[in-house]
Amino acid sequence: MDDVMGQIGTAGIILILRNHCEEFIAEHLARLAGAGLRVIEVSRSAEKYADVLSALISKWSSRLLIGVGTVRSKTDAEDAISSGAQFLISPHFDPQLAKFVRELGVPYIVGCYTPSEVAAALDIGVSAIKIFPAFVGGPKYIKALLAPFPEARLVPTGGVHPADAGEYWSAGAWAVAIGSEMNSIVGEKSWTDDRLKALFTGKQK
Repeated sequence: MDDVMGQIGTAGIILILRNHCEEFIAEHLARLAGAGLRVIEVSRSAEKYADVLSALISKWSSRLLIGVGTVRSKTDAEDAISSGAQFLISPHFDPQLAKFVRELGVPYIVGCYTPSEVAAALDIGVSAIKIFPAFVGGPKYIKALLAPFPEARLVPTGGVHPADAGEYWSAGAWAVAIGSEMNSIVGEKSWTDDRLKALFTGKQK
């Protein structure tokens, strides 16, 4: 568990696959992995979720950490783990679900927003905390949350643009999760291979 979390923290970016996953993988994943992408979350709400997860694990598990997101129940968690997920992410914080996943020994990132939720999640001992939706408060909110909770591994998610990743890291974010915003840049000429490499290695510098 510690090894997986260490790798996520070092990478600093989790790519969320939710929309048009098969096309995105076929057209862009090799380029992103070549630029330094190391962590992928496949949302359970993705079209053909099971097929996408299976194909990713079969082809990419030697190069990427592959986890499952939108985990909302114990059944979701068990299904994801049996399918080969290396970590789990939820959009919400359910104390009973958090305790269940912790007992399974799988890295688990729960969704929170308020200080009360963050405190409760830390008390249970979750691996990290997804701050969702991050765009509401931005990097300043992450910095403010870390003042009373400096030990928290915070993962801003929801409306995080790749260009803003550095600002979130500077505010103290442990990692950022980027979804549709990544889809919007991969076809832009301004996002060259060198710029993508700078993005995916940015937290390590």
